[in-house]
Amino acid sequence: MSVEKKPCIKCGCKNWVLLCDGCHRYYCVEHVLEHRTELSTQLNDIEQEYENLKQSFKPHEKPQEHPLLSQIDVWEHDAILKIQHSAQIARDELRQLLNEYNNRMKTVLQQFSQQLHDGRQENDFTEIELNQWKEQLQTIRQQFEAPADIKLMQDKQILPIYFLKVAITQAPVLFSPSSISELTAASCSEIENVHCSYDDELDETQSTMTDTNDNVIPQRTCLEIHEPAAILKEEERETNHEQQVLLDPTKSQHLAVLHLCPTNQSQIIEILPKLTKHPIELFNQRDDYLNKLQSMEQTTVFVDITNSSANERISLLDELCQFDSISLVYIQGKSFEDDEDRSYVFRRYPKIRAMFENVQRLLVQWSLDTINEYQNAGDRYIEQCDKVRARYCFEEGIKLYEYLSVFLNDKRRIR
Repeated sequence: MSVEKKPCIKCGCKNWVLLCDGCHRYYCVEHVLEHRTELSTQLNDIEQEYENLKQSFKPHEKPQEHPLLSQIDVWEHDAILKIQHSAQIARDELRQLLNEYNNRMKTVLQQFSQQLHDGRQENDFTEIELNQWKEQLQTIRQQFEAPADIKLMQDKQILPIYFLKVAITQAPVLFSPSSISELTAASCSEIENVHCSYDDELDETQSTMTDTNDNVIPQRTCLEIHEPAAILKEEERETNHEQQVLLDPTKSQHLAVLHLCPTNQSQIIEILPKLTKHPIELFNQRDDYLNKLQSMEQTTVFVDITNSSANERISLLDELCQFDSISLVYIQGKSFEDDEDRSYVFRRYPKIRAMFENVQRLLVQWSLDTINEYQNAGDRYIEQCDKVRARYCFEEGIKLYEYLSVFLNDKRRIR
């Protein structure tokens, strides 16, 4: 009994027909080569898709540069302000109570002293007056030894400061690295099903972030910040902080932006007006920029060195750091990958506070730094008993914080 031969799926030929172990279809000699070419093309597509996927995950390789860190910084600063504000109110109330107590005791002592003085001057006292004075003196001594009972109590009517908690939901792992080889041996139909299932899971699943009230927020509300270039080390930030001068409300606050690429619009000049109402000046020529800085006082400079060569950067930074009127420098540009090179740059140019490739990350850092400087300046003026300048610094810091909060909320709504 003869066995019926299966025809080629392409041309129907029954001679020299081969079975494909993958799709379980029959092909003749001519079309089996064509089929292998098709499979090779599909493999090329998979490899290309893998390369694209790998490139898209590059920004996540540096967790210390995640944009949510900016929001954590804002929460941290907000919590510190609330604590400092509450502590200052408690100090003021305690000082007021102590002053009132001291004033009352001074009045009592003065009155008692006057009674003794009058009695001796007029020589008009008997055992009765002496006993009364002894009793009064004993009462005063008891008040000295047992002052007013002052305690610190927690006000439970005021909302507490909620701690941050990071939560994330992610798509289930469809396969482990050890099972990749097993997956490649599956049938074509199974591979297609796995691919579709994976896409569905990705569509249904979203990463999450947290706000200051422990509420989970979908990723679409996340601040859209692409790969930032660098984050300063703590020792570099502390070194630069020592160089910051005391903010002087009697002097104008200047913000100067140098953008050396006239073909592209400056991102700094687009975002900075949303964060401050201080005057901002934009320069496209280096010489004009440096000449203008000579007539400015108390200036923070922003420099876009994205398209500048290494020699141009060094030359420009050398000139900028010679100006006494410049308090801080913020640089938009790719940071140094080597830790030693980065550390050397911040030691050589102590006025540089931050260098980020991402402009939003850079300006958020500037906002936080400036808010802290206003707070520190206000505290120093309080110590100097200069309430007018202290009030100015505190109010400016609060305004800047409000602008920053609005900016971050707007970016969340865009997502």
